[in-house]
Amino acid sequence: MSKLLLMKDKIIEVSKMPKWILIIFFMQLMVMLFIYFKNSKADLSIFYILIPVTFLLMFAKMTVELTKTSFKYRLFPLHFKSKVINWSDIREVQITKIDALS
Repeated sequence: MSKLLLMKDKIIEVSKMPKWILIIFFMQLMVMLFIYFKNSKADLSIFYILIPVTFLLMFAKMTVELTKTSFKYRLFPLHFKSKVINWSDIREVQITKIDALS
């Protein structure tokens, strides 16, 4: 899910994790909980990975801001402050279409 804001002197895009990926993680969590309660000898180590990753993906938000002088980006909750790259520091810009899930 992505939101694009066009303003007079800047462009801002905010992207969040697609809902279907979050649904898959929640389904995995529910299956693991069912297995754990059905068989009390199940290993809990998967929960120590699955639960934090699920919450991390739930709140993940990528913000990109393009201005005349700089390029700013932030991936919350990994970056709390925007990273700034000045256009003068960039030698080449290339637009590439990718499919991250293939």
